[in-house]
Amino acid sequence: MPGSSPPPHAGPPSAIVLRPSGRRMEGGRVLALPRLRGRAPEGIAADADGFVTVDPHGRVAGADHVWAAGDGIAFPVKFGGLAAQQADAAAADIAAEAGAIVERAPFRPVLRGRLLTGSGPRYLRHDAAGGDGEGEATSHALWWPPSKVNGRYLAPWLATRDEEAVADHLPRSGGLPVQTDLHREVVAS
Repeated sequence: MPGSSPPPHAGPPSAIVLRPSGRRMEGGRVLALPRLRGRAPEGIAADADGFVTVDPHGRVAGADHVWAAGDGIAFPVKFGGLAAQQADAAAADIAAEAGAIVERAPFRPVLRGRLLTGSGPRYLRHDAAGGDGEGEATSHALWWPPSKVNGRYLAPWLATRDEEAVADHLPRSGGLPVQTDLHREVVAS
């Protein structure tokens, strides 16, 4: 492919050598994955790899009233949680276009994941849209409900279908009970 760098070639058994730099990468095992290629429908704008080109709201370039989200669009990371976030941005844009009073919010990628470890799960979160490069890793869920795929509408819908999974992640007790009379008039000071 014109303009692309040559593929790495095999080096010693536990390394590969990148071309043209000659940089050597050591590893216990090397796994080579195929290059992803998209297959945009005929007449739909696509990048050089065949993925549909969209704006931050999911609008397909050069096509009126057409939106796209997920693995078929030209975004470098293919991940279910990001696809749900892309769909949320597209849905808000579609609703606003149809006259609903909603805020059009562009896709802002936030990676979320649960890493299973020997000492229990770790919840990971990283704002890929431009933070300072730092993310979070905790032993408690960083989003709610703590579903596999986090989207504004998809996660709550999935939670209603799997109440036991959500119940396993409820916050632990140990806080202070708070009680107030909600029918009492509050006087501003």
